[in-house]
Amino acid sequence: MYFYPNNDDTLYRQNDKLIRSIEKAINEEYSAIHCYAD
Repeated sequence: MYFYPNNDDTLYRQNDKLIRSIEKAINEEYSAIHCYAD
């Protein structure tokens, strides 16, 4: 098991949250485009 220093762990969590919200936004936009296309 590999343990990150606390600071890196916090940074990783923030990046993970950011990536998730970007993915969510892209998915919503993609869905909206498909609704308009239909």
